[in-house]
Amino acid sequence: MKKLTGKWLEYSANDLAAARTLYQSSKPSFEIIAYHCQQSAEKNLKAILIEHNLTVPRTHGLKIVLQETSKISD
Repeated sequence: MKKLTGKWLEYSANDLAAARTLYQSSKPSFEIIAYHCQQSAEKNLKAILIEHNLTVPRTHGLKIVLQETSKISD
């Protein structure tokens, strides 16, 4: 695994941990929880792109980032 891929996966894990912590709070803010879940998913997809030497789009749009992963051929 590339070093940069690992960093993006670490960032993703941090967002997911934040979502879990917020969910377990006495008054969970579902908007903020959803935000961190979206960020985690986005960072995982971008890690996949990095690992496959593909360009990472500068967007937060999951649909766009997911479409880029269709360029992966194994």
